[in-house]
Amino acid sequence: MGKTMIKIDTRFYKDDGFNEDRNIECARWRNLVYVRTLKCGSEFFYRNFTQTAGWQPIQWDDIDWSNDLAFAYIMAPIQRRHKGIAEFLFVNDLNDLVLTNQSFGRMIAQVPCLDEHSARMRDIYGDRVNDLHWIPLSQTDHTQGQRLTDQLLTQQGHGALEWNIDFVHTTENYMGHSYRRLRQLWEDEVMIGLARFYFQEDIKLYIEALRSHDLLPE
Repeated sequence: MGKTMIKIDTRFYKDDGFNEDRNIECARWRNLVYVRTLKCGSEFFYRNFTQTAGWQPIQWDDIDWSNDLAFAYIMAPIQRRHKGIAEFLFVNDLNDLVLTNQSFGRMIAQVPCLDEHSARMRDIYGDRVNDLHWIPLSQTDHTQGQRLTDQLLTQQGHGALEWNIDFVHTTENYMGHSYRRLRQLWEDEVMIGLARFYFQEDIKLYIEALRSHDLLPE
């Protein structure tokens, strides 16, 4: 009996996820490189580095991993997931569904991510996720990130930045409603094992970033 050949559409296939052919904006000063992470103050930090401090805009592929010190920001992974999905819903006019449709809300509670704003770090950066210097953000504002960044820059001979707080990206009120609803759904639903498992590596990464900056309680 002859073999049955199965044709596979490989146009969108990558053996390590969708982290090839990245178009990630970065900023360089000498051998220091800031790497943008969506939903982690990326607008605020990128504009401060490129506009306030005059760093050179570059792309991910321009990083010299042998000589550069590449750093990025990370927030509590589940919080970032909620913020990222809230933005996706807002941009795609789906706010009303998550706010009013219980079945849709229950489904979204069990979905790990919807796009790059809520995807885990390895899906964005591939194996380089372990080569980045991670700066943890607080769950309220950018002040902790600014302080830790100034420490890193001073150590590297750059000096502290004159931070422009006008670059803070304000969340739309309606998107804030979606974020709070997503957080409530996540806490209420019991069938979120797979979604939570998806972020285990990011949670470990975040804890290690906190520990490396002495931010974990004794």
